[in-house]
Amino acid sequence: MSTASLSRVEVADIALALFTARGYDEVSAADIATAAHVSRSTFFRQFGTKDDVIFADHDDILEQVDAFFAARLRGQVVTVDARTDVIDAALLVLDRFLARLPSIRSRDRIVRATPKLRDREIVTITRYQKVFDRYLREQLPALRHIEALQFADIVATTHNAVLRQAIREQISPDQAHRDLAAELARLLTIFAPRAADHQDAAQPKPPPTAADARDHDQQPTAADAGSVVVVFDVDAPMSTVGRVVQQALRQHRQNRI
Repeated sequence: MSTASLSRVEVADIALALFTARGYDEVSAADIATAAHVSRSTFFRQFGTKDDVIFADHDDILEQVDAFFAARLRGQVVTVDARTDVIDAALLVLDRFLARLPSIRSRDRIVRATPKLRDREIVTITRYQKVFDRYLREQLPALRHIEALQFADIVATTHNAVLRQAIREQISPDQAHRDLAAELARLLTIFAPRAADHQDAAQPKPPPTAADARDHDQQPTAADAGSVVVVFDVDAPMSTVGRVVQQALRQHRQNRI
């Protein structure tokens, strides 16, 4: 491979090797450019700053997620359930990271040892949650914003928890994919009924009858239904994540009775 054909991610991998060997603060942008056989101007045109290079793969993966969702929004790919699409996108993201697991592990060590990169990483990974949230609201316009936000957040957080286990060699890459698929499928069984209700809400309905009006008076309103926000430690095992979500939903429903 000629150096001229190096992708942004390949240059990032060269940078990761330098950071690992010398330490993040001891490597300059010029050092990375020299090792990658590109000019400094080319480096800065591609990355902007040294801090940007370590997270270069996120930009590429987010572009793939955007394309994944765009194809469904344009009708090029048939979609049955927007929440299932978000789950499939999360699995796509996981597989991209698992394909570069040695580099991802190197980055994890560097980020944990460099305080300013930890804050940068938090900002970077929230971009996935925002993309998931935006897609849900575009596909399900009747869905309340808080519900789209909750689902997007828990999918992204569950993905991050599983990826972290793979990074720290607590599970194999194959097991990571299986675990994420299983956990997100379980979440879908919890949230899907409400998703179906909102999809139905977007369709035209016949005029209500007198009986419908009486039934409506006996049903809980959207305000009565409410929402649940679940918070847990990012290092919590997946069994804990699922248990906390189920307990929160169960308690919320009991309080409504």
